[in-house]
Amino acid sequence: MVDTRYDDSAQKMIDDLGKGEIDAAILWGPQAGYYARESKKDYVVTPLVKETKGPSMAFRITVMLHTRLLGSLLPGSQVQTAGPAGTPSWPYGQSDA
Repeated sequence: MVDTRYDDSAQKMIDDLGKGEIDAAILWGPQAGYYARESKKDYVVTPLVKETKGPSMAFRITVMLHTRLLGSLLPGSQVQTAGPAGTPSWPYGQSDA
């Protein structure tokens, strides 16, 4: 397991590619485009969007954050919350927690 708070394996891979320590790199997701662009090198990024063999690489991603923090970051906005599986939860500011 990689803890990206302390180690950025995607950045290291691109650095190694730029130094010629490796000949090719395979990165998954948005990191590939980001690091290819930021490296200022002439890398070719090939998205695999029509693959039919192997397991599906489409995933739903859940993001959780504290609504009060979000409200303080986005003043004047109406923060909406949801419970498990998208079911309505308590309105912002009325938590009994």
